Amino acid sequence: MTSDALVHRVRASVFAREAEWRLEGDRLLWRESDSGAEAGAIDLAQVASVRLTQEPVRGRARMFCKVTTRSGAQALIASAHYLGALSGEDRRPTYAALVRALVAGVAARNPSARFVTGAAPVVWWTIVIGLALLFGALGALAVLFGRELFSTQLLLGVALVALGAPNLVRWLMSNRPGVFDPAQPPV
Repeated sequence: MTSDALVHRVRASVFAREAEWRLEGDRLLWRESDSGAEAGAIDLAQVASVRLTQEPVRGRARMFCKVTTRSGAQALIASAHYLGALSGEDRRPTYAALVRALVAGVAARNPSARFVTGAAPVVWWTIVIGLALLFGALGALAVLFGRELFSTQLLLGVALVALGAPNLVRWLMSNRPGVFDPAQPPV
């Protein structure tokens, strides 16, 4: 029998059905909440890595836990529950309890498992280098061609990109690649 503290129910997107995630013994199980049929299971001893990431959403972070097995199978657990297209609720308390127990269970059953945070390094560095090249190229073009280059439409496009830059910077800061101690997961 599993404690209710180790059950997390969430609808991961507007188009998804609500899923129930739970730990039972040495397995992570998930199923659709309405049908009750088991959708999948992962043996904790087979987990190769646990990756914790977050995504800034309207002033708070939506958390994700990606579990990858040795065979390459993956499961993604989200903290946010979608109620509709523009509304959702934060279910971080049940998410955090489940993820802490999951990390402890994986660490106990597979000492060689990796516990990482943030985006994959290749993704993170690609975005950082791409942004640096973009802004460097814009700066170089501005110096070389001055006002002749910048039309009203181009300036409007640059302004729209600049409006999204704070969210991208927040995402980059909160998803810097790293590792965490399984005894103290950052959830």
